[in-house]
Amino acid sequence: MSLLEQKCLMPSGRIADKYYLVEKKDVVMILALTKKKQVILVNEYKHGAGEVLLQLPIGFMEKGEKPARAALRELAEETGFTAKKAAQIGKFISSPSDMTNKIYLFFVKDAQKTQEQHLDETEEINVVLMPFLKVADAVLRGRIKVMPHMAAILLAKEKGLV
Repeated sequence: MSLLEQKCLMPSGRIADKYYLVEKKDVVMILALTKKKQVILVNEYKHGAGEVLLQLPIGFMEKGEKPARAALRELAEETGFTAKKAAQIGKFISSPSDMTNKIYLFFVKDAQKTQEQHLDETEEINVVLMPFLKVADAVLRGRIKVMPHMAAILLAKEKGLV
């Protein structure tokens, strides 16, 4: 991650001399279903929010990594669930004013628990399996409250994927 100070040429022709951007890697987010049609969620402490949050598996793409491959890798690392294929169903811009990265949303079906989690030093993740209707209800009741995750769940519902 790096902080950039740039001059910004506005559409009107005006120039903002000091415009700050945070440059981060692109991210993959995974809405995965087990063979029993349970959504794979993670409960994880997020220091910026200062709390444990329920959300979809999500992680940074490695340099040169294709998004679908990154989605399958992150799903396996964070949850221990694997699948043969991930289909991209959306792409989000989470903070267009001050961040450069994109969030690629993938849908995975028939995921199976095949391995142990392989977590980073800063991760403590508990896997939660939940029927989709309860997941959608968790969004509406504020239990899932991270904006891109809320949008991903509602998008999947609207597309009829779950």
